[in-house]
Amino acid sequence: MKSIYPALLMAGGFVLFSSVHARAETRAESVEVAPFGGYYSFKSDQELKNTPLFGGRSGYNFAKHFGLETAVEVVATRVDGRTRTGFTEGRSGSPMDRVNLIFYHIDAVYHFMPDSTFTPYVVAGAGGSHYSPRISTGGMAAFNVGAGVKYAMTDTVGFRLDVRDYLVTEVMQDTYRNVGAMAEITFAFGGNEKSAPVAQKKMAPLPFEPKGVVIAFDDIHFDFN
Repeated sequence: MKSIYPALLMAGGFVLFSSVHARAETRAESVEVAPFGGYYSFKSDQELKNTPLFGGRSGYNFAKHFGLETAVEVVATRVDGRTRTGFTEGRSGSPMDRVNLIFYHIDAVYHFMPDSTFTPYVVAGAGGSHYSPRISTGGMAAFNVGAGVKYAMTDTVGFRLDVRDYLVTEVMQDTYRNVGAMAEITFAFGGNEKSAPVAQKKMAPLPFEPKGVVIAFDDIHFDFN
């Protein structure tokens, strides 16, 4: 089984090194949409070849730190074990040749540094998977957990990388752990932007210091004849 943890450690090191640049980027109440591509690695006993993946994602940030997103991923692969015959739950073999997979899930995202150009995050979610031809007599649930980083190129366009560990399982049956790595271009809309501080006007100093003025009236008499 290929492990996700070395990749996560590398991503974490990159995030910590890169997050020194600060600028407000992740906005509360903003919407994000993104096409993405990547690479999907199967557990060896699934008898499927590792292959590229493609998909799309949309999300909503309820706050700068927290958001929810939905994603669909499409994987087209080939059988790697055609010498094995017969049907086994969760595994592919002859007479299969090509296998198409669709993963769909909803995820929770937590941003650690939403006010920086580089924003590290963790993500976890659940959904389902569809194999064609089918490798299971029932529906297969799919869970994922991972980490990544967002880089804001402008106020509305960003770049995102993440690595995820997928658990694909049928209830009370075998569980398969696969690894996916993805890169995407993110487009953000709306949200509460950080307002710029209002500059306070400074009063120019007076050229002289005003002093009190005393007006004195002498005793004035009016003589009326």
